Amino acid sequence: MKQYKKLLCATLLTSAVALPAQAEELLNNVYLGLSGGLAIAPDAKTKHPEFGKYTIDFDNGYSFSANAGYRFNEFLRLQADIGYLKNDTSDFIDYKRSSGSVSGTYGVLSVYGDYHFTDKISAFAGIGGGVLTPQVGNITTEEGKSLGFKTKENLVALLKVGTGVSYSVNENIDMIASYDYLRSADFTIQDQPVNNYDDKTHLSAHLVQVGLRYNF
Repeated sequence: MKQYKKLLCATLLTSAVALPAQAEELLNNVYLGLSGGLAIAPDAKTKHPEFGKYTIDFDNGYSFSANAGYRFNEFLRLQADIGYLKNDTSDFIDYKRSSGSVSGTYGVLSVYGDYHFTDKISAFAGIGGGVLTPQVGNITTEEGKSLGFKTKENLVALLKVGTGVSYSVNENIDMIASYDYLRSADFTIQDQPVNNYDDKTHLSAHLVQVGLRYNF
């Protein structure tokens, strides 16, 4: 019995010593980041089942995101992003010279590859998928009338591809410049409360961002 107790104590002691070292090694591969910048949304085509095709004209907008990642090695990593983007509209469907906005919150999981030019400068590229919550703000017509719209779907699929460069400021801090392209699946825009509109469209955006990354 005493031998079993000694064995149990030795096992617990070994685990107590090993676990912090393993946790520290795991944390050393983790990073957190913040980015923000310009969101450029190409004009989107819509299609109404009865009235045909229309266009949503977008102005340049803004975006920001937070991310967390894990490095498997110096070349491969997995990254999760939560972000928000918003673009104002100058023409919305058949309301010419109207004003409003289309926005969305997204979550994406991506795989990235890194290429190290020097100890301080690296390039990266990645691809991932996730979900987007599209939202349409109130649209104000040229005559000043405010119209309410919403999207029928709360969540739609999202594809993300991106590339960029990073510069190591010190052991823990990296400066990041990145370009990402986002493309959502189709969603339906409806006007409220009568739902005369039933236009299908999608959201695509070119994100040009700068940010910081903290490496543990």
